[in-house]
Amino acid sequence: MNAELSLLLQKVKLGDKKAFEEIYHRYHSRISGFCLKNGQTQADTEEVVQEVFLKLWTLRAQIDPNKNIEAFIIKISKNIIVDKFRRLVRHRAAQDYQIYTLRPVNNTEEEIN
Repeated sequence: MNAELSLLLQKVKLGDKKAFEEIYHRYHSRISGFCLKNGQTQADTEEVVQEVFLKLWTLRAQIDPNKNIEAFIIKISKNIIVDKFRRLVRHRAAQDYQIYTLRPVNNTEEEIN
């Protein structure tokens, strides 16, 4: 880890918005590429990037300036993508269940068969 990045992360940890903006500009394209590589649409990618940096800002007190910030950011990205996928699966399962339970039943036709 270079000294410049470590200093930048220390500033972010203390709530420096300019330093955070610099981190955003450094890692925005890497996160976007990671999302696109992992099957996200362009719209989903933009949403994930926003969520990642919101979460990073929220967790800024936990940042260790001596550790790999890119790995931390990618891990946040991965967790957000997995959470989005889980929500999608639950939503589709609920839709399928609703369609199944609302399907009309024709008992007379079944009895004849």
